[in-house]
Amino acid sequence: MPLSHGGFGADYVHRLFNRARFRTWPPTIHSTPQVDGPVGRLHATMEHHKDASLSQMVIKTNRYSKIEAQQFLDGGLALVTRFTLIRKIGMEFCRRYILKLGFLDGRIGLLQALYQSYSVFLTYAKLYELQKKGQRG
Repeated sequence: MPLSHGGFGADYVHRLFNRARFRTWPPTIHSTPQVDGPVGRLHATMEHHKDASLSQMVIKTNRYSKIEAQQFLDGGLALVTRFTLIRKIGMEFCRRYILKLGFLDGRIGLLQALYQSYSVFLTYAKLYELQKKGQRG
C-alpha cells in the first residue's frame, strides 16, 4: 500500500541516465549520482518496494543511523542531551503523523510515523555515544 502522506509521496530519484556518463555516487545517505549529461525523468508513478520485511528495515536503519550520526559529528552538531533526544523523537512523530497528515494513511501511517521516530532516536543515540567517546579519548 503506497503512502501518500507523512512526508512520503513524490520522491524524484535519478534513475534515467546514460551509465557511460556516470561519474560517482557521493557516500552520503540519499545522495544523487553525479552524471555528465542529461538525466531523464519518469512522468508516471513508480512504486518502490524497498524493504521486504520489518527485519530488513531495522537492519538498514541501523546501518544508516550509524552513517548519519558520524556525519552529524563531523559537521560539529551540538552536544546531544536527554532533552535533545526527547525533543527530536517527539518532533519527528508530530511532523510525520500530524503536520504531514500521516494519520490519513491509516494504521500504516501511524506505524511509519513511529518507525521514523525510532530512526531519529537511533541516529541521535549513536551521536551521543560518539560524542561521549570523543570526550573520553
